[in-house]
Amino acid sequence: MRWQREALGSDFLPSGGRLLASDSESVFIASGPGDAGVGEPRQTVTAVDRADGATRWTISRVGPPFLHGVVGNVLIVSEQYHVIAGLDAATGAERWAISLEAENLPGYGATIGVAAEGMIALGLSASSEGNTQPPVVVSLDPATGALQWRATLTNGTDLNFGKPAVIDGAAVFLSTPSHPGSAPGNVAHAVNLRDGSVRWTLDLGGGQGFHVAGAVATPGGVHVPGPGAVLTVDPGTGSVRWRRDSSPVPTVAAVGNKLWLLEPNRVVLLDPQSGIEVANSPLDQPMLGPSALLTSPDAPSVIAVDQRRGIGMDRLDASTLWSRTWPATLNDIPLIAQDLLIVAAIDSAVTAYELPR
Repeated sequence: MRWQREALGSDFLPSGGRLLASDSESVFIASGPGDAGVGEPRQTVTAVDRADGATRWTISRVGPPFLHGVVGNVLIVSEQYHVIAGLDAATGAERWAISLEAENLPGYGATIGVAAEGMIALGLSASSEGNTQPPVVVSLDPATGALQWRATLTNGTDLNFGKPAVIDGAAVFLSTPSHPGSAPGNVAHAVNLRDGSVRWTLDLGGGQGFHVAGAVATPGGVHVPGPGAVLTVDPGTGSVRWRRDSSPVPTVAAVGNKLWLLEPNRVVLLDPQSGIEVANSPLDQPMLGPSALLTSPDAPSVIAVDQRRGIGMDRLDASTLWSRTWPATLNDIPLIAQDLLIVAAIDSAVTAYELPR
């Protein structure tokens, strides 16, 4: 362990991917809204030094904050619900803030965002139970917060929490029925980042099911996880090239020239062009709850994580190199930040582990 900070994170269990963010020098931590009303939510965002965990700045927000990424030197933050703000990544000072209600988007909250091509595309879902308004993706100018375009997606669905893949100028957002029967099934949407037009949609079937698996891009293809399968499609048209059945919703990652699938009991390596299995590696225990595959050019291994443990695997054959049990249940997907693995747990602690070499 390199460092640990107590009482900075959240005791709230989100659907993943919204409490931690990082740039080259800092790790940003959102306190979240508290645990179902137990105690007073802190509603803070804190920046700590990546190398030693020392506090660089901390600020309070009006509403419970969630983090959506860093664009240039601006940290994009949303508050539950209705407000999106751009903070100076070096100081925490608010550069701008917009009200979704003032932008004619009442009742929406930010779900997941992706930074690409000098802007951020932020996915919004209707925030009230039973609301079947369609999700919306908006493009924000990170310097001013000005909305550049908005895209309306499939009615009766809400966005899932997996990070969108970006390929050939489009971001791929996944949505699921807002409640059972509100839509025919799950849907993938490729949204053009230049103007917000929807390039294609892909019906994924299945019923309501929120998850943290996102689509992944490899040269010439987009790999879309859905209920019981991963589908590889043409990035320009959305036409299906191949399908591999996998249960329940596989987590996918691009590692070198292979596509990795994380299933409950094993990791499978595929040729991304054909879908042919190249190798597989069993897990000694099944993955439980939300899970993810973490990879980075700086990391010597690929890391499979769920809420209770992390497993480091060889980049060539997915054989297990190391395993670590977390001291408490995780409440967000960990981050790889250069030589560190940053982990946020439900006891509000944030811990940095040195990645084994």
